[in-house]
Amino acid sequence: MCGRYKMSTKSAAIMEVFGVDEGYDPPERYNFAPTNPVPVVVVEEGKRKLKPMRWGLIPFWAKDKSIGSRMINARVETLADKSAFKDALPKRRCLVVSDGFYEWRSEGKDKQPHLVCFEDHRVFAYAGLWSRWKDQDTIIESCTIITVSPNTIAVQVHDRMPLIFDPATDNERIAAWLDPAVTVVDLEALSTPRELPGL
Repeated sequence: MCGRYKMSTKSAAIMEVFGVDEGYDPPERYNFAPTNPVPVVVVEEGKRKLKPMRWGLIPFWAKDKSIGSRMINARVETLADKSAFKDALPKRRCLVVSDGFYEWRSEGKDKQPHLVCFEDHRVFAYAGLWSRWKDQDTIIESCTIITVSPNTIAVQVHDRMPLIFDPATDNERIAAWLDPAVTVVDLEALSTPRELPGL
C-alpha cells in the first residue's frame, strides 16, 4: 500500500535523471495524498514528458470521477484481470516520481509514520498506469501506483510496497516500462520482491 508520499526533487534533476524531453516544475510537497496532482513521466509522440496527473486512476469508462479515490494503488497480481487496469497495462504505463513514501507501523496504541527512502535521498519512481477520462468538456488524466510484496526493508513496516524503479540501476527496466512498443509485460518478474541497496 502506498497512501502518502513525498517529492522534493527539483524539476531539472528529475528531467536529467529520467531523460525527460519536456516538463513542468512540480512544487515540493512532503505529503502527497490521493486525488492530488502528482508528477508523472509518460511517453507521448516519441518524447518523455513530465506532467501532472491526478492520483487515483479514473478508468475511461467510469461514469463518475469519484471512483479514482479507490484506485490509488493497483496490485501487480491483478493487473491483467481487473477491468480498471488491464486496458492500461499494455499501452498506458508511466512513472510516478518520488523521493520517499510513508508507511504507518503500530507502536502500542499509536501508529507512527515511517519514511522509506534511499539513504542519499535520491529521486526514484513507482511503476504506474494512467488513464484519460472525459466528461463533456472535462478531461482528467489520472494515475495509479503499482504495489508488490515487500522486500526485507519494507516488510518491517507493511505487507506491501510500491514497485520501485531506481534510475541509478534500472535504466533498461525503465525504458522497457515506458516503451509503447512493448505491449506484453512480464508480471511474474515484476512480482518478485527486489532488494534495493540503500533503500
